[in-house]
Amino acid sequence: ASVIKLNKLLPSSMRDRVAVAAALGLAAVGVAVFAWRRRQALKQFVWASQHGAEKATVAGGHEDSIMLEGDRLLKKQQNQGRGAREVEFLKKAANHPFLKDWAPVLYGVREINGEAWTEMSNLTAGMDMPVVLDLKLGTQTWTPGCSEEKRKYHEAKAKASTSLKLGVRVTGGTIRNGFGEELESIGYKKKKEVRSEAELRDCLGRYLCSDVMRREFLEKMRALHAWFSTQSDFHFFGTSVLLAFDGSVECPSELRVGLIDFPHVQEVNTPDESCKAGAATLLRVAADVVQASSK
Repeated sequence: ASVIKLNKLLPSSMRDRVAVAAALGLAAVGVAVFAWRRRQALKQFVWASQHGAEKATVAGGHEDSIMLEGDRLLKKQQNQGRGAREVEFLKKAANHPFLKDWAPVLYGVREINGEAWTEMSNLTAGMDMPVVLDLKLGTQTWTPGCSEEKRKYHEAKAKASTSLKLGVRVTGGTIRNGFGEELESIGYKKKKEVRSEAELRDCLGRYLCSDVMRREFLEKMRALHAWFSTQSDFHFFGTSVLLAFDGSVECPSELRVGLIDFPHVQEVNTPDESCKAGAATLLRVAADVVQASSK
């Protein structure tokens, strides 16, 4: 308000010069931020080249935060303690009777160019052409304790997608429409939103391109839904079911299924109805896909 009052007192020519100076200042800040990001990306590329790591193609985006190194995956830790919280959860998951088979194995934390990276197992290890699909779980996408503004933003986003109604949203991934054909991108991160249960059924029916994988997905979703129906240890926010198979195999028979992304997990003593709803949807759709393929 004081700046506005000052501008009213200045001659128009001077106000123009002030406006230009302010615009140049903002532009300089933008250039500085861009340059910093370029330097960080270059450092990351140089480090990866020197250490035999490769940049990952991530189903849900944020490619610059993931690197692959053989059977290991390096994930840049998120700020505000989120990366550290994910590490602590992975430590607990390693000894959990159900989660130890679903969450990545934690190998530790590395420092790369002054930044912390969490080292964990890579679900796509050994695959020549990983075909992955990221399915975000939960009807509630905001974390308790967040600001009112952030809660309203996430509620609106969930209402505008399948999250609120189905408890699951296709974040991103690819579909192999035929052996040797170009992969088709899908999901809201890929600007190709799946907007209904019918479209989700079609997406998974096309992604799971063999009867063996369809049956495996059904069995996995039965197990996931059964666990969410009884567990009251954790509430998950922003966690995904990740699917992966090797697209270089003409008739793929191995489907890998896991849970990823745990910076917002909270320990509680009540059921996670939000993710239970998503698991129920995936179980229902998986059964429909298997039934449709058997006709």
